[in-house]
Amino acid sequence: MKNLKILLLFVLCLSIQITAQNDWDNISIPANAGDGKTWEIVESLSDDFNYSNSFSAGEFANRSNFGPQNQWYNFYHNQWDGPGYTYWDTSNVAVDGTNLVITVGQTPETTKGGAYGVASGCVTSNAKVTYPVYVESSISVANISLASCFWLLSPDDTEEIDIIENYGGVDFFKNFTHISHHSFVRNPFTDYQPRDWNSWYPIDEITQAGGWGEYCWNGGNRRYMRMGVNWIGPKHWEYYIDGNLVRVMYYNAMATKIGDKWEYTYYKAVQQNANGYYFPTNRPDGYSDVTIHTTTNNYSLSTLQNTSNASKGFSVIDPGWFQGGDDNDVDQNGVTVEPAGFTKELDIIINMESQGWLLNSTPSVADLNDPSKNKMLVDWVRVYTPITNSSNNASVSCNNLPSTITAEKNYTFDVSYEADTTRDIVIEFWESGVWKTNGVTTVNAGSSTATVSVNLEQAPAAGSTILLKTSIRPVGGNFTTSIDNCETTPQLLTSDNTFFIINKQTNGKISANGTTVFSELQMVANSSNSNSAKWTMIDAGNGYFFLKNVATNLFFRPLNNSNSSIIQQVPNTFKGNFTQWKKVPSANGYFYLQNRQTGMYFRPTTNAISSSLEQRPTNWSGNYTQWIFKDAVTGNAFNKTVTVKQKIQEIPKQQKFSVFPNPSNGLLTITGLKNTNEVFKVVNLLGATVKEINTEIQNGKTTINLNNLETGSYFLLSKNQKLSKRIIINK
Repeated sequence: MKNLKILLLFVLCLSIQITAQNDWDNISIPANAGDGKTWEIVESLSDDFNYSNSFSAGEFANRSNFGPQNQWYNFYHNQWDGPGYTYWDTSNVAVDGTNLVITVGQTPETTKGGAYGVASGCVTSNAKVTYPVYVESSISVANISLASCFWLLSPDDTEEIDIIENYGGVDFFKNFTHISHHSFVRNPFTDYQPRDWNSWYPIDEITQAGGWGEYCWNGGNRRYMRMGVNWIGPKHWEYYIDGNLVRVMYYNAMATKIGDKWEYTYYKAVQQNANGYYFPTNRPDGYSDVTIHTTTNNYSLSTLQNTSNASKGFSVIDPGWFQGGDDNDVDQNGVTVEPAGFTKELDIIINMESQGWLLNSTPSVADLNDPSKNKMLVDWVRVYTPITNSSNNASVSCNNLPSTITAEKNYTFDVSYEADTTRDIVIEFWESGVWKTNGVTTVNAGSSTATVSVNLEQAPAAGSTILLKTSIRPVGGNFTTSIDNCETTPQLLTSDNTFFIINKQTNGKISANGTTVFSELQMVANSSNSNSAKWTMIDAGNGYFFLKNVATNLFFRPLNNSNSSIIQQVPNTFKGNFTQWKKVPSANGYFYLQNRQTGMYFRPTTNAISSSLEQRPTNWSGNYTQWIFKDAVTGNAFNKTVTVKQKIQEIPKQQKFSVFPNPSNGLLTITGLKNTNEVFKVVNLLGATVKEINTEIQNGKTTINLNNLETGSYFLLSKNQKLSKRIIINK
């Protein structure tokens, strides 16, 4: 009996392990694994931090391994204890059951200078990554003037790829994510990193929130953002933000998503610096001088390759050849006279730090010790490598999926497939870039059509972008084991605020009978979709509304107070009680339409589709006097009570902030701001404020004079309205 209990316990534990899910399971990998490849998770480097761990205080107190598979080491990957005023301390690392938590605080240590030091945590992976690999993390940065970092670094500290290096509270820099990498020579210390303007990448929601710290802390309700790198080869990698490709480094060229366009650039020239190495030539404002080769609407690797071929031959990965030459043709492109690129294994490092170039922005003791500001949270880290598909004899097609859908909670889709054995056909339902749910149908070997049901908690919202990701997988597998897949983006049909008025008894629709004023309304067949049978609703207040015909722009009302009065159309200037109606609920979505003046209902005169309409007392409560509004686009029940115009008025207009001329000799006109007293700050590329101007905005407009600034690029920040623009002074 004892052995049976042990066996049952073992089976239960095994079952729990098999069915357990990671936090990222329903978040697809945005990067392409390659032709004939699929992604496979690297368990020794992935962690969802759904456990608890704490560590003793002190730099050397508890430099221990932790994680379900000892994925992590609680310290930096060598004995160095931090940059700037940073002092790594193992007690500043914890796992709270949901997140890896890096906390900063004040320390009296001053051996690196300053009045006090910054105690912080640093975590290093025990296993290493090498290309090809996809590395991604979901992170909420601290709301403080320090760098929150998630990065890859070789053990000899010569090759570094920064996945996230964001500043939660440093003026100017808090509005950008620095998309960067470093190639180092340790002696004499020399550091190359891209310094083109596009390497400082703005994210709209970050800027609108007031910076990284404000966005992630969100008043205490923490937000996270996914940042990932697809390291494809020694001279090729891609950066992703929240699943969106934003920047690609490739041999001698860069591609960056700027607004709704992709910009392809390469370095104009290189020159030697004091240590004898070559660096890209900088413009007067300090940013590297680049040539814009072309732009496209969508990212194209072939366009980036053409840009690299058209370049002047200066590497964007390692222009100084710090990592040596590609003598052995590691990338197998047939060229050996070029930089080797990044070829070393890299550690994953997670930390917060004070950086030497930002010592003047070191947080105060109060900020360092403030729990509402001083924590960086890591929800999960996941690492994948591409593997060859185990089978290519299974496929799915999206050809049968609809091109349009209406807003529903439950859908049924038909998917054509070919299966070599028993497989799962899966449809992932995405709404505006967010995964909502899966529908799964298991099929046997053969070629056929599978019916897949997708059930949502709530119908998609109007204006949503819908994506159906369809795949064929091993039974019980997830998206990482997909054998074949396809995608389609059906148009979501939503209300245009016109509707049909349909009778419960006859199933006919109310329609205008021509355009003549005071003519009788009539019933038409349910199949009619003409504008004469479409109506809009205008709020009249107190639960009443006017009903206006789309074709004639006329209202409808009873002719007079009498029982059996006809229902006619009248000019839309008739806005008295006779033209006002309200819904009196019945059952199953139907209702009576009651006139405000007479208190009576109305109905078709006869059962004939072409019947006219007549007014009847409220005791006439059968099917003839019951109606339902159906959306003219989707066919769903229409329940809105205000007009399109009114809804538009409820949506705040997006503020537009314009500066012209730009470039300028110094005299700038600014438009699009709210009327108020405003403080403008002018910031240079190092983040230093070079000018501050107090001015009054009148009629949304003001003029400022920056004639005393030197030629170069700057940032104009409106302090009160949290808006920013890049400006160029050209004298």
